[in-house]
Amino acid sequence: MKTARIFLLVTFVVVLIPGCRPREKGKNRFDDVDGGAPPAREECTVQALDCFSKCAKREASPVCIGCCRDQDYLCDMQHKYSFDHCDGTR
Repeated sequence: MKTARIFLLVTFVVVLIPGCRPREKGKNRFDDVDGGAPPAREECTVQALDCFSKCAKREASPVCIGCCRDQDYLCDMQHKYSFDHCDGTR
């Protein structure tokens, strides 16, 4: 009876312990830049600030600010973006 308990305990420890270790995170292309964040591009920052001010002037909802942030991220990542898209948000 004791042998069975010891065997179960050892089996439990052998199976559980390796599964508890955190997995190594793979590197992404921005790991060496600012802790992994994509680098901010000056032209994107200027357009994003203009977009934020347009949202504030027309007293738009937080959705407008979120749209500006999304477009800023797309611009920083050099993907297709359009800050004009945010002009229609309420």
